[in-house]
Amino acid sequence: MKSLKNINIAIIEDDKYYAGVLKAHIEKHLVKAESNLIYNINVYNSAHDCVTDIKKDIDIVILDYYLEEQQEQSSYTGKELLKIINGFCDDCRVIVVSGQKDQDVAIELFKIGIYEYIIKDEDTLIRLSSTLRRAIRDKILEHYI
Repeated sequence: MKSLKNINIAIIEDDKYYAGVLKAHIEKHLVKAESNLIYNINVYNSAHDCVTDIKKDIDIVILDYYLEEQQEQSSYTGKELLKIINGFCDDCRVIVVSGQKDQDVAIELFKIGIYEYIIKDEDTLIRLSSTLRRAIRDKILEHYI
């Protein structure tokens, strides 16, 4: 069996600064820790950019629930975008990272198929690292089973 060498991650976050923080954190903490894997990280600053460019071989998606779109672009809610992602990427792990604290929204997203829901606060990056390690471990195990 061919070994798993690449992990493809998409960050979908409309705040360019925060998207950069997420990407830098992943590169610093995961890429160094998991040196036997190659991480391909793509950042999308709008749902429109994601829908038009995201690849089918994506392994992990980090999705902001609220994405503000420029007026000339199509607008999607986090739930709509999740359904689109699930439609073409049936085995990717979607991690929602959001300021949305409504428990009913999180439950609804889990029913649609997210992997984890992380609320944006001072501990987000710690929880994200743990969740990403678990998602990567699950992808590796799934690959060999």
